[in-house]
Amino acid sequence: MKELSHLLEERNIEYDPIKNRIPCFPHMINICVKHIVDDYTTADFSSMEKTWNVCGQIIDKNEYVGAIIGKALERARTLVRTIRASNQRHSNFRDTIVIGNENNWFQGDKGEPIKLPEVELLLDEPTRWDSVYVMLNHLHNLHQAVDMFFDSPNQRSINNKKLSPIEWHFLQDFEVILEPPHRAQQSMSSESTPMLGRMVPVFERLLEDWKQVANSAPHCAPLINIGLTWAEKYDDRMSSTNAYVCRCDV
Repeated sequence: MKELSHLLEERNIEYDPIKNRIPCFPHMINICVKHIVDDYTTADFSSMEKTWNVCGQIIDKNEYVGAIIGKALERARTLVRTIRASNQRHSNFRDTIVIGNENNWFQGDKGEPIKLPEVELLLDEPTRWDSVYVMLNHLHNLHQAVDMFFDSPNQRSINNKKLSPIEWHFLQDFEVILEPPHRAQQSMSSESTPMLGRMVPVFERLLEDWKQVANSAPHCAPLINIGLTWAEKYDDRMSSTNAYVCRCDV
């Protein structure tokens, strides 16, 4: 863009490389999410209370921070790799879901029998945006089957890969945090021809959604703030970009 502005200046054409730059919308969201994923272990919980209540469950801050410092996200990836590492484990895990559904082993929040989706665990890929959310979503939906699989006597050699209750709780929070950017990505990608004029409103909706999650679940705020800091920088940059301003005024 700077080189283009130099070329145009030589022809007495005024061109601002900053004000006329249109960044890639999915790329901006991915960068914000990547900062959360890469830096979540540095989140500052010093201002949080010693405990907090989530749906009647008391969460201890030290245990929660311990799960973060212990890199719960990396342990989740290891868990998925472990199950997917051999055809036998992969088959046994699927059998756990199928047999569990047939015998009503799995329960909902109120103790009612539920059927788990017969899907695979997916490992996130750095080159696939939104894949961390998808991985956590599948893990969350198959939580009961995963625990049951690792509790099986046949899996004693890999039982140390099983996640603790506080790690599961943290990963569920992480999924909630990544859901707003997931919705934003889906909102734009669902259109056959995404329009520039929709990008700013969708991005601002992402900022508002993150702030709402932080207000309703204050223990998620230290993690959200990592991505929100970057998102607000991009939002300010878009506000000073002529192309966005002109398109949104149309």
